[in-house]
Amino acid sequence: MLRLFVCAGFAVLCAGALLVPDSDRVRAGGASSCKVAGEITKIGPGSEYFIVKGADGKLRHICCGGGCRITQGTKKLTCKDLKKGMRVSVVGHEACHCEAASKDVVGKACKVAGQVTQVSTDKHHFIVKDADGKQRHVCCGRGCKIAVGDKTITCKDVKVGMKVRLSGHEACHCETVRVLPRPVKDKPEK
Repeated sequence: MLRLFVCAGFAVLCAGALLVPDSDRVRAGGASSCKVAGEITKIGPGSEYFIVKGADGKLRHICCGGGCRITQGTKKLTCKDLKKGMRVSVVGHEACHCEAASKDVVGKACKVAGQVTQVSTDKHHFIVKDADGKQRHVCCGRGCKIAVGDKTITCKDVKVGMKVRLSGHEACHCETVRVLPRPVKDKPEK
């Protein structure tokens, strides 16, 4: 009886994992975690990313997608609900953000080359396994150019099994974001 219960429980866990949308499961195995806290200074086009200025004054690029769980107290939000000036605490994992070159790049340059092992259903994220066997999470931004042999493709054309090369800049791919309350300013004494 106990064996049947354990097997049934395992089957429920496996089935539950299969119900999670692909876009929520795209995470490179072994990716370093990242934690960022501070104020949002910029929201990217289409709310695909935002920039946070930490307490140390450093800017951090945060990729925001359907798999990111965002809350403000008990209220659930989406990436489109985030606004410039909000204070946030972000937990996620390191990624390489690929987008067209601009003056607003935040983060060190990164290069990714290898075979695509996983693509999210929304085509905004994919995993590349490099020659050393390390998996890299790639966040696709607007204008991302990906080399496949001597051809250049966009994120919507990426498929599992392709050998790709791209460059971008380091980013934190959010898993959770907590919108923090604004600090209460001291009232002047009368």
